[in-house]
Amino acid sequence: MQEYKIILTWEAIYDVTDIADYIEEEFGQQRADRFQSDLKEQMQNLGQFSTAFPRTQILYRGYSIHKRSFPPSIIFYIIMEETKEIHILRVLRHERDWENILLQRSTYTYPKNEYPAGQYQQQFESDHPSYKQYQYSLPKGSGRYKGVNGKNMAVTKIHGIKTTVDKAIEYICNPDKTDQNLYISSFACSPETAALDFKYTLDHTHDCRDPHNTNKAFHLIQAFSPGEVSYEEAHQIGKELADRLLEGKYSYVLTTHTDKGHVHNHLIFCSADNITFSHYHDCKKNYWKIRNLSDTLCQEHNLSTIMPDGKKGMKYNEWAANKSESSKKAQLRKDINQTIRIVSTYSEFLAFMEAKGYEIKNAEFGENSRKYITFRSPDMSRPVRGSAKSLGKNFTKERIKERINNKLHRTTVPSVRNKLIDTNTPNIAGNIGLQKWANKENLKIVSAEYNKMFTHNLHNFSGLEDRIALLHMQQKEVNTSVVSLESQIRHLREMLKYAKQYQKNKIYDDHYKSSKDPDRYFRKYESQIILFAGAEHILQENGMDLKHLNSNKLQEQIADLISRKESLNTQYVSFKQEIKELELIHQNLSKYLKQDAPEIQRSSHNQLPSL
Repeated sequence: MQEYKIILTWEAIYDVTDIADYIEEEFGQQRADRFQSDLKEQMQNLGQFSTAFPRTQILYRGYSIHKRSFPPSIIFYIIMEETKEIHILRVLRHERDWENILLQRSTYTYPKNEYPAGQYQQQFESDHPSYKQYQYSLPKGSGRYKGVNGKNMAVTKIHGIKTTVDKAIEYICNPDKTDQNLYISSFACSPETAALDFKYTLDHTHDCRDPHNTNKAFHLIQAFSPGEVSYEEAHQIGKELADRLLEGKYSYVLTTHTDKGHVHNHLIFCSADNITFSHYHDCKKNYWKIRNLSDTLCQEHNLSTIMPDGKKGMKYNEWAANKSESSKKAQLRKDINQTIRIVSTYSEFLAFMEAKGYEIKNAEFGENSRKYITFRSPDMSRPVRGSAKSLGKNFTKERIKERINNKLHRTTVPSVRNKLIDTNTPNIAGNIGLQKWANKENLKIVSAEYNKMFTHNLHNFSGLEDRIALLHMQQKEVNTSVVSLESQIRHLREMLKYAKQYQKNKIYDDHYKSSKDPDRYFRKYESQIILFAGAEHILQENGMDLKHLNSNKLQEQIADLISRKESLNTQYVSFKQEIKELELIHQNLSKYLKQDAPEIQRSSHNQLPSL
């Protein structure tokens, strides 16, 4: 019998890696190694028994896809008799919707030198224990957490832990992986007794016996590209992610692994919170919340991210530029809406938009005209189409004209702009009529801005600048206070959790100390005694008075801090709104005073002419 060549796709290699990682986290490395060894043997034997396993109803490139069950996975492959090759397409866990997964994939990608690499070729790190044993797997020097074309990306994934929480925590806290425990943090639990702390919280949930809530904890992995982030920064990002995601409600253990070619964080948190004892809802919405939080943190630290479709993410400067483009589109929509309200004809609309500084093309109608009108302001990098996809269905030239024609009542519209018109643009400078219109509009705006100053009890330009500076300082102070309150709330919530744990288990410690057979009593109530000792240690370490420990008082303190935080947040928003308004006034007045306006002399008490 001629021997078949076994070829794995990148997708299959990924599958094997993920399954092996899961087994290692849940059952230990020895079990994961055995799974890999046995799976490899099964793949090598497919050449002898390939046709013995059933076919699915799904084809790939005209070949029937076979399936070979190998718990906890299923091997999916095709047989190419003409070349004597077996292509292993996927290795999926048996509980997954494999039919849908296979139907959605029209192209698979292969390791270099096997078949032409596809557009989604993925690379792995060569020393990863989950796949380094595969003889047909990886090119030398590849890296798992590299994305399309080897670009660096951050990755997040999460899965539930139904059993062996203690083993999972033991694995992520391995001293060899965490630089001898240098990169280990925790909240509302101790890494040594976290499994017991989690159990204590879970036992107090209202739906602890609900068969749908089988997860005891969740394991989140946040990985970074090699060379892009230091161990310290990665650990800090992990803490920021945990605090923003869990909001001081869930106990967690966070570690940063440094033993691989890439830096990655492991976060294991209890599936129930310490406040209401409600279960964490693992759903797509919360997963995307995690992804967005992780991406936001990466952007804040100027690190790259990975997008859901596998395309390269953006660094912060790229993201900021994109956001800027979006804001320019929003301003364009606003200017179009404002102009429509004050004009009576389509041609008048075009003239006013040009006066606002926009370059307009393809505005005409007719058989030979282009489909989409385009707008471009001086600060836009490229023209923006007036299409449903780009701006919205109300901003096509047909719809703009229709909106103008359908106006039934002309109302007197006050100043519709909040920014000055630049009279130095070629469109206005070369048109006397538009110059007069723009000057009059600008005078209206400046007069209105000056009146707004009086509503803020400001009577001159220097007073305006002083008020803006004061508001910025007050806003900064409020923000500092909010951050401080959030830290206090997290601390008190942690103390509250330990206080309840201490009070509930104190009776077991008392009986243990007075027991005639303490060894026997300890064996029977080991968990309760350990939890008590841990809670007692933490409370004493934080200066809590154990004799007068009062959980209700702690709850009242937390509620008071939350109320103060909400009040400060309201104050912060108020400062922000006033700053925005005053800075616009300052911007318009400064710009106008720099223009050729002889009527106005800049001084501390300058007066504007009346209309």
